[in-house]
Formats: sequence, structure tokens, C-alpha cells
Amino acid sequence: MQRRGAIVVSNVIEGVAFEHFIASLLEYKLPIILVTQVELQTLPTSNIDIVKLSKGNGRGSLIKAGFNRAIELNYDFVITIDNTPKYFPKDIVKLINLERDNLDSIIIGKREFIGSRPKRSTLRGAISSTMLRVFTGEKILDPLSTLRLYPLSQTSYLESRRSDYDYEQAILLEGVWSGLEIIETPLTPIDIKSYKTRSYLYPSYKIATLYIWAMVARFLLPFASLKVEGKSVKEKIYNIVKTELNSHTTPLKGAFAISLGVFMGIFPIHGFQVVMLMFLATRFRLNRPIAFLGVNVSAPPFIPFLIVGAVKLGSLLYPIDTTLIETSIPTGGRVLVAFIIGSIIIAPIMATLSFILSYPVFKHISKNR
Repeated sequence: MQRRGAIVVSNVIEGVAFEHFIASLLEYKLPIILVTQVELQTLPTSNIDIVKLSKGNGRGSLIKAGFNRAIELNYDFVITIDNTPKYFPKDIVKLINLERDNLDSIIIGKREFIGSRPKRSTLRGAISSTMLRVFTGEKILDPLSTLRLYPLSQTSYLESRRSDYDYEQAILLEGVWSGLEIIETPLTPIDIKSYKTRSYLYPSYKIATLYIWAMVARFLLPFASLKVEGKSVKEKIYNIVKTELNSHTTPLKGAFAISLGVFMGIFPIHGFQVVMLMFLATRFRLNRPIAFLGVNVSAPPFIPFLIVGAVKLGSLLYPIDTTLIETSIPTGGRVLVAFIIGSIIIAPIMATLSFILSYPVFKHISKNR
């Protein structure tokens, strides 16, 4: 059965160039959903569905309206494209060809530039790409590109309260966190000399702020930042726990998760161990409950043994007099240094041992499911 798709255009700048742009899109025989805040006078009505919104809506609101209209019309995917010199309608074919073999993936057109790209634009792209990789582990070279193909069956449930130009960044971040694959394909190179339109992108600091607040919300406000099923709070909590326990549970990832937890539990950053563990587990897509189980190696019953073992081992490299009962300030400082050195040595050893011991266990559990 052939999949049905539509093109969503959300930035309308009337004029001869816009009419030519729409005419070029119509050549590809895909219906167009045109989301606009202005009255249109000279557009053909066949194969174009116009969604009119009131003035004052941000770009994110326009794209959401296009998505909702496509869902109402039972389309399987949508392609978003801007009416700017940054994109060429002929590149739509590249995304459609990839969609046939990647039905559940977000496909992004990666822009290529001829000439020197403006420094501010380069900086924004670098910040967005770096933040996305830090928080998700995905390497996406052009996350600011707005020529994208979205599979509606996978992206329609993604939620974001963003309503302006940062919406597309937020929806990409949520998509990666939800396990969607992101595919990039190179577009027709853009000649910088002929590209004189102004940028609609947010300033660099706002892009960075978006990712930071999204990460904070993901951990502190799971009901608000994630799509959680259930009518009551009890049902929502149950579904969150169920999802967490069943995510990323392959034998290899399970063993990695518990070894990472053991490593962070021993590594001498006490007070920040759990925070760092949750961040790293999310970034590397490991099971967070299993990782949390490992970090409990530093629970109160085990702390005395860890301290004594770390100090003894550290003192081999940084000698101290452990027989002193009345410890002076200088001696106390040396004990602390020995403890830190010993902990740094013990952490990878215990993590490796945990991986070796736990991997067969997880493999056995996986076979008996």
C-alpha cells in the first residue's frame, strides 16, 4: 500500500518568488498544506489546503497546525520546507526516496554551502549540534535545517510547549529521546553570494537554553515533558516505572548500566554521583533503574569498607601514617588525597568486574523471557 504524504509550508512571503516556489512544489504531485497568517490573493486552489491562523502565532504554532491538518486528512508523513533561498523544491525527492526504506525515521536535509557561511549562522549550528550530541548521543550535523520529513505515526504523540522558532529543535530532541532514528541527507549546495535573506533562527544563547531546560524538565517534570499514558496520577506513575524498567534492557546495555552505576558510586564526586549517573545513562541510552542499582555500592553499609580500601590503596602511591589517632590538619589532608587516589583506582576495577559478572546474568535472563 502506497504511503500518503503532504508538504507543509508555514512561512508565507507573498510575491512573484513565492508564487514560483509554490508552482515548483506542485510539480511533485504531493498535496500542499499552506499554513498562513495573511490573506492570499493569487494562489491556485487545486491540491492546496490553506489553514488560516490569526496574526501573532509563532513558527512552532504554524507547524503544529500543519501537522494537525495532515493527521485529520490521514496522511502518513509530512515534509516541511521554507520559502527561502536556503532550500530547493527539487530536494524533496531525496527525502521521499529515503522515506520508503525508513518509515519510522525523521529525515533531515543537510545543507551544503558554496563559499564562507556567516559566522553567526555557523555558531548557532555548532551550538545546536553539540548540545544535541551531549544530551542524546546523536551526531546530527545540521539540526537547524527546516527541510525535514516527519513520520506522523511516530511524531504525532511528541509534545512540546514551544511555539516559536525553537519548536523544531524541541521536537527533534523529544524524537531522539523517544528512540526515533534521525537520518541526514545532503541537499543541493547553496551559493552564499546569492543568499541574502535574513536568518529566522533564535540567538545562540536561546538555543543552548532550550536544551538545558528540556533536560531539567525531563527529570524534574516527567508528566509535563514526556507523553505518559494513564488517567490518574497512580496510572501515570505506574506507566513511567514500567517504561523505565523495560527500556534499553539488552544484556550488553544492562551490564554497561550496572557497571556505570558501580563506577559512579565509587568515583570521588560524592554529592553529585546520582546526578552525573542519570545524565550519562540518558546520554548513552542505558537503563536508568539498573544504573541506579549499581550506584548503591556507595550506600551506608558499604561506605566504611570503601573508605578503608581506598585509603589503603591510595597510601601505596601517596604514603601516610595511618596509625595516628590524633590527626593533624596536614595529616588529614594527606588522608583525603590518598582516599581520592584510591577511589579513582578502585572505580574502574570494580566497574569492569561488575560488567564481567553481570553480563552472563543478563544474558541468561534475556534467554528465559
